[in-house]
Amino acid sequence: MSFFSFFPVRILLWFVARVALSRLCFDSRPELKDLIDAAGNSYPIGIWVNDWATGHLTARVVQIVIKEKLGYNVELKGPGALTLDGFFALTGCTSPGDPTDHGCGDPVDRVTDVHINVEVWTSFYQLVWDELQRKYPDRAPRNLGNMGYYGSTAFYVPSGVQERAYDAEGINLDFYRDYNSSRENPGRHFANPGDINVSYLLPCTETALMLNEVMSNYLDLTGDLEGVSGTAPDLTGKCYDAYFWLAPGCRTQPSTCLIWFTGGNGWGMFELLLKATAYNMPVATAVASSFANYGLVPNSYDVMLYWWALLGPLGNLDWSNQVLAGSCESM
Repeated sequence: MSFFSFFPVRILLWFVARVALSRLCFDSRPELKDLIDAAGNSYPIGIWVNDWATGHLTARVVQIVIKEKLGYNVELKGPGALTLDGFFALTGCTSPGDPTDHGCGDPVDRVTDVHINVEVWTSFYQLVWDELQRKYPDRAPRNLGNMGYYGSTAFYVPSGVQERAYDAEGINLDFYRDYNSSRENPGRHFANPGDINVSYLLPCTETALMLNEVMSNYLDLTGDLEGVSGTAPDLTGKCYDAYFWLAPGCRTQPSTCLIWFTGGNGWGMFELLLKATAYNMPVATAVASSFANYGLVPNSYDVMLYWWALLGPLGNLDWSNQVLAGSCESM
């Protein structure tokens, strides 16, 4: 069993099992109470859960501390597949995970039942964060600081792929400039869109490519009209064969695109769109249809992988070659 599919879940299940067996983490717990607003309405503290292993784990830890040490009722909300979902939930939007309508409604008259979100990756959503602060100043989320640890992500290439490309053509696939499709054809060393069994993938209509916030920011920064469909506020990424978005570097010849692979509903997507376009990389995006397939596909196909630097290798492959460093976050 791969490190990816087992290790984080094992930690989470072990933690939850410990809590279930002991019933309480601390020796005593005060009588639980709700929050009470100015109108006298009472309600529990709501914690938005990010839908990845450490997101569930940290939310559960915060829930336990608030209940057993501070004495408040707590409800877990969500979960959400993207950091963005938490932004909208904290703002009081009724459908934070809906890519076409977050349900944020009128800027004034709205109350949220979500108050806390932890283990958040924010770097590539700064424009959305700023827009929420501008549009909903009275109820937009506030950043209260970090949890005391850091996480980082990057795009990885299997060492075997890098070695074959270097031996055959002298291409350095651990260096982003050697992906420039006007000079090289790196896609020949990777799986291409026609190679992958699409049953392992999410249709692009279920991914972050459907988020107007993501694609509007992409269009503003790149001017790539051929990479989008529609108009704001309904701007989306343009799909190829229902499962892929193609970068300008290979859009006219999809068979030359290499697969960039991620999970959730498009973790790291905005970062990839910008970098692939800026560096003329021949990339086709693909998103795993499940957590299990996020571990299966990179061990079955030669892909560029969005991955976390501190989690170690994925499965039995050597993923030591980091092509483009991603975001480093304080949690």
